[in-house]
Amino acid sequence: MVKVNISKKTLFYVNSITFLPFILLAFSGLLIQINYHAGHLTDTAVVLGLNRYGWLLLHKITAVISIIG
Repeated sequence: MVKVNISKKTLFYVNSITFLPFILLAFSGLLIQINYHAGHLTDTAVVLGLNRYGWLLLHKITAVISIIG
C-alpha cells in the first residue's frame, strides 16, 4: 500500500477553495427558488445584478466546481 503524505495545510487550502463555490451554489439555488419560482418574477427581472439566466449560469458553474472539488 502506498502512503500519501498530504499536509494539513494543503488540505486546509483545498477545502477553503472549494468552500466558496459551495456557498455561491447554495445562495444562487435559494435565490432562484425564492425569487423566480415562488416569487413569480419574470425571467428578465434583475435581482442583485443578474436575471434568471445569469443566476442559472452561476448556479451551474459553481455546481461543477463543487463536484470537482
